[in-house]
Amino acid sequence: SHGEAFQIRAVAWIGLGDWDKALEDIVEAIPLDPLSADGHYVHARVLHHQEQFEPAIEALERAIQRDAQVSDYYLLRAKCHDQLGNPIGAAADRLQAQRIDERAKTEAASSQTPDAAKSEE
Repeated sequence: SHGEAFQIRAVAWIGLGDWDKALEDIVEAIPLDPLSADGHYVHARVLHHQEQFEPAIEALERAIQRDAQVSDYYLLRAKCHDQLGNPIGAAADRLQAQRIDERAKTEAASSQTPDAAKSEE
């Protein structure tokens, strides 16, 4: 989609250190693909870099509404809460990120365990 193309280019601009161009592209991307959790996360990354912490939290809340199982969303929101002097919000987000990561590790380990039929062969 066109939204995804703008999002990819925004990430490329971030990699090149051109945060202003990244912001331009991600602002174009979001209306074209408003359900993209990653699009809102990229927007939040740019806003965080530009020290716009409250708008970054708003973008992260939209990302989390669309996909609540991505620890990076909570970790970036924790950084924003830290910058805004909200250690309780930051700690809660770090804890949620840790839970997500632990759940993912448990699921990955259980998917690598051979089932009973295979182990009997």
